[in-house]
Amino acid sequence: MHGCAPTQWWRGAVAKARLRPPKQTEGCRHVTKEPALDRASDHVAGLAERLLQRADAAGVFPTPLDSVAEVVGIEEVLDISELPAAVKPRRPSFLRRVVGALLYREEVAFIDYGQSQVRARFTEAHEIAHRAIPWHQASHELFLDDDRALDPETELELEAEANIMAAHLLFQGARFHDRALSYELSLATPTLLAPQFGTSMHATIRYYVEHHPESVALAIVGQFATSDDTVPVWNALASPTFIAEHGPFSRWFPGNRLAIGSGADVRPLGQVAHRALHGESHPELELRRTALDGEVRRYKAEAFYNQRCVFVLVTPRSGLRLGRRVRLAG
Repeated sequence: MHGCAPTQWWRGAVAKARLRPPKQTEGCRHVTKEPALDRASDHVAGLAERLLQRADAAGVFPTPLDSVAEVVGIEEVLDISELPAAVKPRRPSFLRRVVGALLYREEVAFIDYGQSQVRARFTEAHEIAHRAIPWHQASHELFLDDDRALDPETELELEAEANIMAAHLLFQGARFHDRALSYELSLATPTLLAPQFGTSMHATIRYYVEHHPESVALAIVGQFATSDDTVPVWNALASPTFIAEHGPFSRWFPGNRLAIGSGADVRPLGQVAHRALHGESHPELELRRTALDGEVRRYKAEAFYNQRCVFVLVTPRSGLRLGRRVRLAG
């Protein structure tokens, strides 16, 4: 099915895509879901699980997306270069480069295979989701998706739902953490598991944190400091347990900035980020933070620099190291 030459599926009529430009956001983003989206998320995850079962893909890693696509009725998955010329003029002006598309009537998905393999897999899972979620087809006949639609922080509700299902199809819900929890609570664990699930390291770290049963948080910060020795905090996210104990992690970063350095006046998160940026492979420090209930909790802060940004992970400090140890490369 993948990479097939175009067949006679194109019937000449092009459906209109009802799209609206996404809102622009800056700095650190902490998204609190509306109750309606929370309910839809649970429903979407349930739909994804049933698809995995029907495709005999449950527990198979990386998820065989071609089998899932067949189950939802996608007859072909073609490269984005095969997108019909009649569709291209319909592309709204606010769209950037289209990386994925779905034509319902023709039962064809288009993927930009010029992306990295893991990014192309997420795009394909996203288009499968548009096909699988019943109310998406009811409101659209055509989806054209750019990078902003696939952004996990998108404010477009249908795109957010497609991203939720895509993540469930790739990580398979609790099955990911069934495997992750056999290793130590560390950035090394999602880094190890990413190739096994056919997902990017960035997406795997996010999923690891956002769905972890323990009190875990992650800041993704920039690599270039300004004259005041601060770096931008691009994103701050946390597990449900952490949010219940401390509130949104974004509150730890006034002005969406993090002061970095090696001095005693720099907070531990800034110190480990600084050490990672200066070549230390896996810096760790202990920190203490007062929770909402007034109790002081001990945490470990660790950082990893991937040559584009710094991941700063906060995990509970325990005297007992659980799970198999993993060493971070680099």
